[in-house]
Parts: sequence; structure tokens; C-alpha cells
Amino acid sequence: MTRGLLETSLEQIIREAVRAEFASIFEAKVKPLLATAPTATPPLLERANDATKSRTTKATKGPASFIAKSCNGKLSPVNLVPTQCGDKPGRPRPVPRAPFVCSTYVSIEATCPATCAFKKETGCYVRAGATKRLSGDLDAAAKGLTADEVIRFEVQLIDKKYKTGVPQDGGRRGRDGRDLRLHVGGDITNDGQAGLLGAAAWRWRARGGGLVWTFTHSWRTVRRSAWGPDISVLASVERAEDIELARQQGYASAIVVDNFPSTKAFYLPGTTAKIIPCPAETGNRTCVECRLCLNSERRLARNTAIAFEAHGPGRSEVLVQLRRAKAGGRGAP
Repeated sequence: MTRGLLETSLEQIIREAVRAEFASIFEAKVKPLLATAPTATPPLLERANDATKSRTTKATKGPASFIAKSCNGKLSPVNLVPTQCGDKPGRPRPVPRAPFVCSTYVSIEATCPATCAFKKETGCYVRAGATKRLSGDLDAAAKGLTADEVIRFEVQLIDKKYKTGVPQDGGRRGRDGRDLRLHVGGDITNDGQAGLLGAAAWRWRARGGGLVWTFTHSWRTVRRSAWGPDISVLASVERAEDIELARQQGYASAIVVDNFPSTKAFYLPGTTAKIIPCPAETGNRTCVECRLCLNSERRLARNTAIAFEAHGPGRSEVLVQLRRAKAGGRGAP
């Protein structure tokens, strides 16, 4: 058997194993969450920001937000439109263009685990720049709510969108169902929440939606199979050694590094994984065009990880947290 066929077979085995275990997790962890959910439509959902406009800075009235057409230039292509601020040129405004990607944001304060080295406001890229206002609005709306309630709210936003079919203007060619990036900001804290999202991803695909993907710092405590087979999920790590630990938990990984040693694949001491620098950071390929992170089973079967370079307004704080994580053996306290 050739190496390619072996990797393909391993990928299928991994996916089927996740599918089989997800059924039992759904019964044990997800159904109890559904049983405790309110039967009536929550008032929050009735006045939720559906975010049909692309601007991610639009105010939200709930602890989660659904963006129909992301204007994040890493996720999908955008055009930078000139703006005017008085008599001076303003900051160019990103306007999405096909192929489109949908995305969700949830409250970071309510859902991100303490093990995330970047949860502090000065280290999290979502809490800075263009998404700072949105992140603050979501955190304010989540006060008094549990992480379970926030994720249930997010699931309801996903389910109520495109009930008659997801637009077919996404995918690599712009002729397939729109992909969905979960939690550009935010995370989950337990198996039940992962299962709720896994079921929502299945329904998204059933409505003609494209692939669903996300990243999690909760890989130490949430089983990979809890996410189900319809979400590609990568463990967010800060140390090369954690790529090995995450693999033992069934996760492929995405690692944050201070700098890319090369624009080509490289290796780091502490892991056998081949590490690929994010093409959205090294070239002109967006997530919807690249699609490496949209197939975590393939990353796991091929023993490859994705690297992101510390960037954004909080880069200096990210570097501090990376040093702490490496020195302490885990994420920063």
C-alpha cells in the first residue's frame, strides 16, 4: 500500500471512530443539556443580532453573534474600500467578496478556559483591533449566563439561519455551500457543549452548508469525539510538546510561534509533527482557498500541525505569554 493510500485509510478510520463515539457522547452529555434548556424561545434570541451585514463591529444584543459574510481577510477574500474621515482619508473598509465564509463569535469571558494563555485582554487578538467592540458587547451580554447557555444561544443562531438552504457561493471555487468558522472568538468548556455544536454542524451540512471548523484550548478536558465528525477541530497549543499530548487525545494541532523559521514546513524540538506555516500568513491564500484546517482528520493522519505567527496589536503580550507557557510547561495561569 502506498503512503498516500495508507494516510487516506487512516483518515477514514479516524473519522469513523469519531462518528461511533459521538453517538454515545450525545446520549450521555448533550441530551441532558437539551432537557434543561427552556422550552420557549429565549428573549435573548428574539432580539439577537443576526449580523446579516458583514461588519463585525456591529453591536450585538446576545452572548453570541452569527456573521453571514465574514469580512475577516484571513478567512475569505475581501476588497479594501477607501473611506473618508472628514477631509482626510480614513482606514480602508474590508468588504467581503466570493467565495464567502460564515462565522460565529461567542463571549470569551464566559466560554474560554483558563488554560488559554491569551485570555487576558492584552493577549487575545479578538479583544483588539476591529473586533474589540464586538468582543466587549458579547462579554457584557453574557454576564449572569453559564457557558452552557451561551453555546445553546450560538446553536440557535446557527439553526435559524438559512432554513431553506445555505447559499451556494462558498467553498474553494465559490460554487459550493458556505463554510462556517465557529468561534473566531470564544471556545467551549465541556463535552456537552461540543456535542451541541457537533449536532448543529450536521444540520448545517444537511441544509447544504460547507465545512465547519474551529480551534479549542479545551483539548485537555474535552474529548475530540465529543465534537462529532462534522466539525474539523484543532487543538490550540503554545508548546511543541503539547502537539504530542493533543495527538494522544485524538486532536491535530495548531501552534502559535513567535516567528516562522521559514515559509516552508519545519520541525520543532519536542514533536515529530511536520509543522506548516499558515498560508494565510505567508502568502495570499485565505482559509476558504487553503482548507488545511478544514480537515483535522487528514492533519492527524499525516502527523502535520499548522503554525500561526504571533501578530496583531497584542503581539508583545502574546510573546510574553508564549515564554511563560514554555517555561511553565502549560498555558499561562
